[in-house]
Amino acid sequence: MLLIDRPFRIGDRIRIEKLDTWGDVIEIGWRSTRILTRDNRLVVIPNSAIGIDMITNYSILDKIFRVETDVVVSYGPDIEYVRNLIIEAMKHEDWIMYENPVQVLLLEFTGSGMKFKARCWIENYVETRVSEDRLNTAIYKALINANIAMPSSDIIIHFADQGIELTISKKDDN
Repeated sequence: MLLIDRPFRIGDRIRIEKLDTWGDVIEIGWRSTRILTRDNRLVVIPNSAIGIDMITNYSILDKIFRVETDVVVSYGPDIEYVRNLIIEAMKHEDWIMYENPVQVLLLEFTGSGMKFKARCWIENYVETRVSEDRLNTAIYKALINANIAMPSSDIIIHFADQGIELTISKKDDN
């Protein structure tokens, strides 16, 4: 069915969701497809497994790609101030395609803070991971420089009349 339906071609960058495999298609055979991952591993997948899974093809039509990241900010600062701070941080990045929308959306209110999604476009999907790193770094620096708190797993208890501070850290099970 893959050879008839052709959801991807040799050279396309694809992601096979359930198999958590992401890379470039280097060969499509009658029984299997070979994918070279970003860390230079060759993955051979039976076509029967590919045929029943969701496939994302990052190569078809255009190489531009939207990069996005979630940002959780502690409650307190004005929503528009935080949104504009993140947008301003993104404006200083020369790898972002500004002819396409740059957005910062307030998604939800969580137990620990306000969850924003920052989104921008890049010229080539090949740079996705590096661009995500650059985006996260730019946003983190902007928030830290503006003294905007991001939630942590620490609970700090202040005893005002005694000048004592107690910090309780939640253990990370990972």
